[in-house]
Amino acid sequence: MRRALLGLLLLLPTGLAAQARKSAFFFEFGGAAGYGSANLELGLSRRLRVRGGAGLMWIWPTFPVTASVLVGHGSHLLEVGGGATFILTPDEGSGDDTPPNDFIEHILFAEGQGTLTMATGIVGYRWQPAHGAMLRAVVTPLYYDGTVQFWGGLSLGFSF
Repeated sequence: MRRALLGLLLLLPTGLAAQARKSAFFFEFGGAAGYGSANLELGLSRRLRVRGGAGLMWIWPTFPVTASVLVGHGSHLLEVGGGATFILTPDEGSGDDTPPNDFIEHILFAEGQGTLTMATGIVGYRWQPAHGAMLRAVVTPLYYDGTVQFWGGLSLGFSF
């Protein structure tokens, strides 16, 4: 039985075997958090990743929470996923102010909103060798209040 398992492991591409359950820490410039974020990603399996982070959009703190699937072999991978980004903005109460309908106004000025939640997607390229450095370049569409805005991100970090 052990010999059969060892034989199967030898048939797997070395990068794929090394990617199993890898975790990562990375800084993302742009992306799901807005202008930038620090993120911790946990590998739940060889292909499935979950990530939580803290960052900024305009002057407000943001917290992206996403799940991704990695497709490919070795160090060069396609990343596809989605999740939510929470933006903490000042809540000006529930007075007569009607929230603005413009997406940019919601995000940049967030007048009277309190906590905003946006859905986000992830599609991009990931370079992650078995040990050490990691690089991601992603497109992250943001969905809020019936409007989709396309955003992008570049991530640098390391896997462990």
